[in-house]
Amino acid sequence: MKKTTLLTLTALVAIVCTLTIACKKSSGGTPTPPPAGTKYFAAVKQIITNSCTTCHGTGGRTPDLSTDANIVAQSASINRTAVTDKAMPPAGALSTADQTTIKNWFDAGGKTTN
Repeated sequence: MKKTTLLTLTALVAIVCTLTIACKKSSGGTPTPPPAGTKYFAAVKQIITNSCTTCHGTGGRTPDLSTDANIVAQSASINRTAVTDKAMPPAGALSTADQTTIKNWFDAGGKTTN
């Protein structure tokens, strides 16, 4: 009886694992892109203000990220250091949501209008 129960349990676990893997593969693992026309700059500016301008503000370290124009001018650098390399901020990587927001903004063109 114990052997039959163990075999049944093992079979159920195998089926669940197989279905879980198949479902993950069928989703492609790629997140759904945001709708066209989504605006990110306001959120990006808030992330920069909260996480970066303590050091990278007026009179601080370069680059100065205290103005919209400077944020846009540094969009590639921001994306690389905060999202790709996860090197900034030095206290620890941004949240996944903040990284996604920055990446989406950069991919949309990295402007104040995106």
